[in-house]
Formats: sequence, structure tokens, C-alpha cells
Amino acid sequence: MSRLLTWRTAQRDDRAALQEFTCTVPEQRLFGQARRSHPKPWERSVQSFIRSCQPPVAADESLFLGEDPSGVAAVCAMAEQGSPALVKIRAVAVALRYRGQGGVHADEALEVVLETAAAHGREAGLDAVRLVGWVDPRNDASKRLNTRAGFACQKVTSDGLEEWVLVLNLG
Repeated sequence: MSRLLTWRTAQRDDRAALQEFTCTVPEQRLFGQARRSHPKPWERSVQSFIRSCQPPVAADESLFLGEDPSGVAAVCAMAEQGSPALVKIRAVAVALRYRGQGGVHADEALEVVLETAAAHGREAGLDAVRLVGWVDPRNDASKRLNTRAGFACQKVTSDGLEEWVLVLNLG
């Protein structure tokens, strides 16, 4: 499969680039309000998570960078939940410069996650891998991404996030 970005595992040298990664607009001061607010707090939360990442990550986690000539263009993070049979998607984010282009870079990032989860599942001798991701209910872009990839919303968590699930059959 031809890729738009060059993907690799994040290394210790990538910490500075991760701290600078931008996938959302800055907070804004709304007219008449003393405090700043963010128009898409779920994007800010993901950006904060990515900026806090300290590669290399644990053996049961994966942190990938998708790069272009300008630097880090996308980031995806995942973590096994006790075994390779259950994987939580922690983040799929695309740099602000690639926003509004139909989701092709996000699709590619999620594909990297799916391929990695499938490879780890096969290495463990599994027939299937269950992937779970939590999405803010206001995050329509992530819902479209998950739907395109075959995920389905299963429930709403106690935190009010939607739990999206995909079972990869490896047989």
C-alpha cells in the first residue's frame, strides 16, 4: 500500500518534536469573557496527551510518527490492555497543516494502528484482536474516521465518552 507519510516508531530523540506537535488551534478569548476557552476541547486533550509522551514507550504500548518533509505530520498511540487480544487506541492525530483534506492522513494513521494490532495478535497466535477507542460525542471527525474503518459505537462511558469497538479477525 502506498503511504502519504513515512511511518516509524517514536524514539527518545523525538521528545522535542512531540512537545511541539500541533493538531488543534490555540485557545481563544471570546468576546465578553475573561477566560480563554477552546472551541474543540477534545482536540486540545489529545494534543496535550501527545505533547506529554516520553518515548521510548513500554513494551505493551506503541507510539508512531508519520512524517513528511516538514516534520511530524501525524501521531498514533495504542496500548495493549493485559494482552494483545485487547488494544486501546490512545490517540490518532493529524497535524493542523493537514486538516480539512478529507481525512486521508487520519485514515492512514488509523491503518497503522490496525496493522500493528493485527501483527501483534498474529505473533501471539490469536484469532482476533479487539480494538477500543474513546471519542468525545462532539468529535464528528473521529466518528467519521471510525465509521470508515469499520468501528461501531458500543456504549457511552461513565465519563460521557463514546466507546468505539472493532474486532479484527486474523484467521
